[in-house]
Amino acid sequence: STVFDRFTLDGDVYYSDYRDLQVRIPVSVGVIQTLNAAAATIKGVELEGSWQATERLTLSAFSNYTDARYDNYIGPGNIQNRGQFLNRAPTWQGGATIRDIQPIGRGHLNAELTYSYRTRIFFSAPNLDGLSSEGYQQLDARIAYETADNHWTLAVLGKNLTDDRHINNVVVFASNLVGSFNEPASYEVKISYRY
Repeated sequence: STVFDRFTLDGDVYYSDYRDLQVRIPVSVGVIQTLNAAAATIKGVELEGSWQATERLTLSAFSNYTDARYDNYIGPGNIQNRGQFLNRAPTWQGGATIRDIQPIGRGHLNAELTYSYRTRIFFSAPNLDGLSSEGYQQLDARIAYETADNHWTLAVLGKNLTDDRHINNVVVFASNLVGSFNEPASYEVKISYRY
């Protein structure tokens, strides 16, 4: 809903009640078993807003709170996981972006800085620290020059500028923990042409 001339704010409240939710469990190298988690509930709140600070400067942000838990799930080893968090379901996540557009010569320069965050997620139930990924923060940037006819674009991109490393996934194979990490800081230059 539009609150002021250059400010927008939107919100959602959600609640989902699942039955026979399927859960994929790695049981050996290359072998995945699918189990039915009898019941799970997902509820939360999401807010997002933007502010057109000036004709060329825009600020936007969003934040999401989610409570996603198993209501009744007998997992491997006949373990009751009632109350445990669903796999890969962070409690909090969000981000913010600053975008500025400036006319230069026969085109314009578009600069964008984006911050994002996410709290801890678990890769299994029961929720174990060794099978989880701590929360992370990430900073990305993009600077691009576009010609007035929108045909040519020269862009410089930077991802994960602070080189924040975190675990993307962890599984148990043959009594060993096998994990993978996110991409390190990276930079890229792109030249593109649109007909």
